[in-house]
Amino acid sequence: TLADEFSTVLPIENSFFGTATDINGDDKFAVLFTHEVNSLGASSGGMVTGFFYAIDLFDADVYAVSNEMEVFYTFVPDPDADYGSAVSKSFALTNIYPGVLPHEYQHMINFNQHYFVNGGAAEMGWLNEGLSHLAEDIHSTNSHGYMTETGLENPARVSSFLSDVNNVCITCGTTLKQRGGSYLFMRYLYEQAELGNLTAVASGAELL
Repeated sequence: TLADEFSTVLPIENSFFGTATDINGDDKFAVLFTHEVNSLGASSGGMVTGFFYAIDLFDADVYAVSNEMEVFYTFVPDPDADYGSAVSKSFALTNIYPGVLPHEYQHMINFNQHYFVNGGAAEMGWLNEGLSHLAEDIHSTNSHGYMTETGLENPARVSSFLSDVNNVCITCGTTLKQRGGSYLFMRYLYEQAELGNLTAVASGAELL
């Protein structure tokens, strides 16, 4: 089910952000569902739903811990809270996974485009997260390029930011509150580009 849903998002995400690497030449990327991600959240007193680790894109003789493949990692449903926060299968499937998969894939694409394709440094954290949260909205892009919905968890992040907007620096970190602000900023710029209000670009896709 997740693969079928994500496969409809992938072409849009690639058209907006570019492509990921294929360092092992298998024309695939992997998603590893593991309770180790749940445990990461538990160890920090919160919840981690997924992550991308750029070291996996390098040879193991450069970084011994590299898996030498395109992979990102995500949690598993844990209704009994054996490894961290209690998360039911139904909630994971409907509320979390639809956003986590495009979110982490954007990070994978982003590193490839910045580091390997353009020979630069990795993206700044606040902007990288803002783009990944925007990627959670991509599923709703209509034929006119407008994102008609938001990822299910994005409104809560925005609400947290707006509740303390005068005290939050969105370019100074990547807390959930700061991500709410950076996401809102990116969504605003995207929509302004779609409306033709940014003279340097013709569309939101061109902006991204």
